[in-house]
Amino acid sequence: MTAFSALPTTRRFKGISMKLFVSLKVSSRMYLMVALSVLGLLLLSALSLWQMRDSMLEERRDKLRNLVEYAHTQMAYYDAQATAGRLTLQQAQQQAAEALRSVRYDQDEYFWINDMQPAMVMHPIKRELQGKPLAQIKDSDGKALFVEFVRVAQAKGAGFVDYQWPRPGVEAAVPKLSYVMAYQPWGWIVGTGIYIDDVDAAFHRQAMLLGGISAALLVLMLLAGRAICGSIVHTLGGEPAEATAIMGRVASGDLTAQVGNRPAGSLLHSLGGMAQALRELIAQVRDSAVSLAQNAEQIR
Repeated sequence: MTAFSALPTTRRFKGISMKLFVSLKVSSRMYLMVALSVLGLLLLSALSLWQMRDSMLEERRDKLRNLVEYAHTQMAYYDAQATAGRLTLQQAQQQAAEALRSVRYDQDEYFWINDMQPAMVMHPIKRELQGKPLAQIKDSDGKALFVEFVRVAQAKGAGFVDYQWPRPGVEAAVPKLSYVMAYQPWGWIVGTGIYIDDVDAAFHRQAMLLGGISAALLVLMLLAGRAICGSIVHTLGGEPAEATAIMGRVASGDLTAQVGNRPAGSLLHSLGGMAQALRELIAQVRDSAVSLAQNAEQIR
């Protein structure tokens, strides 16, 4: 089907849609417009929320990436010292691990180092893991964390891994995001991670706030719409379609159209008064014509 052949169908659809809209009562039209406005507001709010969440997560990703790149340069520095003969390989690795062991950011966040087995090379908090195999360590969802770290590092050289892990002193697991990078000359993987449950918490807070604002706007729009509808109907004396039909009959000369009781000052009330006045005028003209005809007969 070409674009030109589709035009009649589109026009018919628009025509049918317009007829359906016009056939609705004023109140129905107003409520429909309110519903569409609120729906649009909710869609925009949802889009803004997701963009906010993505922006916060991207900020965390950039932070982790920069931190691990710093740790990677530290390893490269000590490796260069060993290559230059200033340190043995064992000394270089030990000093690199100790240098990263002492680094903290965000008060209590840290770096760890594991190898490709995976086994722990350095962990500043859990020293008991030193040299221990890590393949069996899993999160609350059953994800083998360090196996995943090795997989990502071997496949991409560096990358993100998300998992569930409890905060210190808390049993419940929360979302955590780590970034790992391989240092190939030593077969090491350095990584660090941060909890991201605050991102979801901020998302939910904003969602609740926007939900409350949307609900308040909905109530205000409904109240305003109801007041506007009442004003329109009161001014017309009825629904626009009804007023149009009665006015059309009167305009075509049908003065028998019954207006009924309408609010004083409304259009239909005035139209009813006009129709009644016209009926009385026509009756007077008819009576005058009959009287003139009778007088003419008498003169003859």
